[in-house]
Formats: sequence, structure tokens, C-alpha cells
Amino acid sequence: MLASDEVCRSSFPPGQGGGAARHAIAGYTIIDPFAGSCNSLYWLLRHMPTAHGIAFEVDPAIFAMTQANIAAVDTSIDLRLGDYRSLLPAYAVPPDHLVVVFVAPPWGDALNPVTGLDLRQTQPPVGTIIDAIDQLHQDKPLLYVTQVFQHVEPTSLADLASRFEWSELHINDINIEGMKHGILLGSCRWKPDKQGDR
Repeated sequence: MLASDEVCRSSFPPGQGGGAARHAIAGYTIIDPFAGSCNSLYWLLRHMPTAHGIAFEVDPAIFAMTQANIAAVDTSIDLRLGDYRSLLPAYAVPPDHLVVVFVAPPWGDALNPVTGLDLRQTQPPVGTIIDAIDQLHQDKPLLYVTQVFQHVEPTSLADLASRFEWSELHINDINIEGMKHGILLGSCRWKPDKQGDR
């Protein structure tokens, strides 16, 4: 399960902290390219109540069920039917927002019992997702929150981390050894300057 509070601690409050300060951050937009049930995005917004969430789902049946669930709760999720690659370019993120991107594509055959999760083999590869979204928001500070497994194939982890100005891996201690999940935090165009900023 995503440790959403860690994301909050790694995101600077409006107008404060580290390299993000030069961008005059006034708010947050959270993007979920692979919505599914929107459960992770919902909990992120619970921990960041002033943020706005936008999610994309390509499966019409899942979209309909999730849309009905969202309508039953008090949340600011803008759920859209379709592929994020075609829909996201038309979505105008406020210029003074820090963009948080929750990256959790289907793993498919990417999880190997011996070598761990290969982030290059997810569907689509995590790096491809990050490159596409970063290309759209080259003028904004971004925080990527990538869902990972306890064991990550080292080369794929290093390849992903090389895209960021700062990154930090967190594994949640809420399952048995060998079955734990976590997140890789990574920033573009800003980074925490001090331990107290996180």
C-alpha cells in the first residue's frame, strides 16, 4: 500500500523549501495515469486535502464502476475515460502548482521471483511513462511516486533514478518479508535541500 504521508513530507508546502521555492508553489495537482479503482489517488488526496487529482482509465467498465464510487465519496478526483497520452496534453495544470505523478502501471511479467521487479518490463515501462509526462511539463517542478516491490531489479532501478535530480526508496513494513511493497520518490527540477524539508 502506498505510504501517502511520505509523499506529503517530500513535497514542499506552498512557497517553502529547497529548490521548489524558486517556482513559487501555490498548490498541487496529482496525476494518476492508470486509475483503476482510484484507491491510491483517493488516499493521496486524503493526505493532501488542498490538492486536485486527475486520473485516466482506458477500460470503460472499470471507468464506470470507479466513477460511481467517486460520486459516493467527497473527493476532488477528475476521472477521464481514455489513454493519458492522448488526454493529458489538453489538461491545463495551473502554472503555480507542483505536479505529483503517481506511477503504477500493470506489472504483467515484470515481477521475477529471483531478480525482483524490473521497472523496464511493466506495461508500459515506467521510464517511458515518466519521459512522456516530463516532456509535457518541462516548465514545472514534478514529484514522481512510483509503486515498487521490496525487491527491484538493480539495473532498472538505477536507470529510473538517473532521470531524477533527487530520489529516495521507501519500503513499507506492513507485510511479510519478501512480499512488501513500497514507493520510489523522484523529483525533477527541484530537490530537498535539507533533511528538515522532508
